[in-house]
Amino acid sequence: MYKQFSRTTFARALLVLLLAGWLALASIASARYTGLSPQVFLPLVIRPYAFDRLLITEVMYDPDGTPDQGEVEWIEIYNPTAGTVDLSGYKIGDEETLGGPEAMLQFPAGASIAPGQVIVIAGDALAFQAAYGFAPDYEASDSGSPVPDMLKYAAWANGSLNLSNSGDEVLLLDVRDELVDAVSWGSSIWAFDPAVPVAGKGNSLERFPAYVDTDSAGDWRALAVPQPGDVNLAPLTPTPTPTPPGPTPTPFGGGLLISEVLYDPVGSEPNAEWIEIYNATSATIDLSGFKIGDEETQGDSEGTYRFPDAATIAPGETILIANKAADFESAYGFQPDFELNESDPAVPDMLKYTPWSSGSMSLSNSGDEVLLLDYGDNVVDTVSWGTSNWAFDPPAASVAEGHSLERVPAYLDTDSAQDWRDQPNPTPGGVDISTPTPSPTPTLTPTPFGGVLLISEVLYDPAAPEPANEWIEIYNPTADTLDLSGFKIGDEELQGGSEGMLQFPPGASIGPGQVLVIARDAGTFLAAYGFDPDYEMQDSGSAVPDMLVYTLWGGSNVSLSNTGDEVLLLDYNDNVVDAVSWGSSNWAFDPPVAGVAEGSSIERSPAGQDTDSAADWVEQATPDPGNVN
Repeated sequence: MYKQFSRTTFARALLVLLLAGWLALASIASARYTGLSPQVFLPLVIRPYAFDRLLITEVMYDPDGTPDQGEVEWIEIYNPTAGTVDLSGYKIGDEETLGGPEAMLQFPAGASIAPGQVIVIAGDALAFQAAYGFAPDYEASDSGSPVPDMLKYAAWANGSLNLSNSGDEVLLLDVRDELVDAVSWGSSIWAFDPAVPVAGKGNSLERFPAYVDTDSAGDWRALAVPQPGDVNLAPLTPTPTPTPPGPTPTPFGGGLLISEVLYDPVGSEPNAEWIEIYNATSATIDLSGFKIGDEETQGDSEGTYRFPDAATIAPGETILIANKAADFESAYGFQPDFELNESDPAVPDMLKYTPWSSGSMSLSNSGDEVLLLDYGDNVVDTVSWGTSNWAFDPPAASVAEGHSLERVPAYLDTDSAQDWRDQPNPTPGGVDISTPTPSPTPTLTPTPFGGVLLISEVLYDPAAPEPANEWIEIYNPTADTLDLSGFKIGDEELQGGSEGMLQFPPGASIGPGQVLVIARDAGTFLAAYGFDPDYEMQDSGSAVPDMLVYTLWGGSNVSLSNTGDEVLLLDYNDNVVDAVSWGSSNWAFDPPVAGVAEGSSIERSPAGQDTDSAADWVEQATPDPGNVN
């Protein structure tokens, strides 16, 4: 019998919320965008061109005619992806807070939206048809029309859909109640600030072009002749001036880290202070709207600064923020990337971020902290030292004058002082990504094979597309949560070879009995299985966290051979924890697992058995990612 471990049902999540009490709900409702308060939503990654998820594309909230009680209000959504999306379990409504009084409606069972398709959800199907001459796809309340009714999603909100003309919002949630898209107008700045201006009676709000999403009011325009069921796919001509993303209700996906801090420089202090950040991901990150500073409490008097518009950081790159560029250059012989206080017109200035704090940043030698905030003011990373245990307790130990605090290795983030060391020779712009020395009490004993973490299923020959639909599943049969930071998975069996080896991103973990799926391409996986994988091997534009290429072992991405290959799972010390080989490869064991038909996977059965032989594996004609046998 199959038992699912990795997908937590909403009912279970709701039970946790109820046990947490109404005080937690009140905190969420008041916080919305505040990164230091509880959040309802999981990551929504906003990109200028959104071809990886559904979009809200037109909203009619102030229709002509009286009475205006929602009967000719309507919402349009568009599928810009290459796959059909199962809408069963998706929701749409105007209630932004779990437990609030407005509406959240769920699509009925069997609902779907094809690639390039547009669907319309009307308040009243008969009134809509009278106004536009055709029936909508769904209606919010039963009008007696044969059009399918949306269902009230009482687990979120129990009200009726009635969009406010002066200011409101529309949210689109997926099957796990994670925010997919949103828009707000008039007096509501919930989705972005400034909000979309009020369109006026009889006008609709339209996303233009339909595939562009910069998470700003600039994506939207008033449409004097509403066009439900049609979207405008005109190219962007001219290319719009980039605008920094506004606050979103979800935290950044991770992988951007503070990697070195010089808080007690020799000589000119604080002018010679500097901070280094490192991009541990495999994608370029837009820094517009990100902030850095030493004020840990919103509204207090220390300093917080925003990166200027269009600032970016490439994969594996570091960025240096100096207090004064002139002092930095005098000390190190080159310019930093940004400066807090104007001293060199050739170096871009950071911008004071007064919505968080109004002071200047001057790092205390006896004890202080540095915070990195995302576009929604959520804390992405932090470090504290000396007398400050704000980031973690115990804090990092203070260092001598002229020394820096350095994260080693630069990609490791256990949210503790052990990530940091005293660096007597500060190295701005350079990071240490060497393999860490295992702690005296490692999570996994560094022994080859037979470890406590197992590869449980591999789809190496998908029906189509290939290799985009390949995936690997791992399983934790233990009673403990395992920290995956520093663990790797790939098909390169020899260190220094040309095949792929990928590392889990900082903060990754796997709970007891949990199953994780690492897909080649998250968008392709979602189209095939109807849910997101836990990680993806290459950046597809999805919000799913990316695995990181581990160049100390392999030289490329993972692409599994149908005729014969292997998958290895390595620990933080590069010891083989588990492996499987099939077809012509007898690297893991001899004889290897027999090759399977196209579209079939190889599955460990039972999932907890590991005899280091092909006998542990069976052909699975109906691959079942996220479940183990």
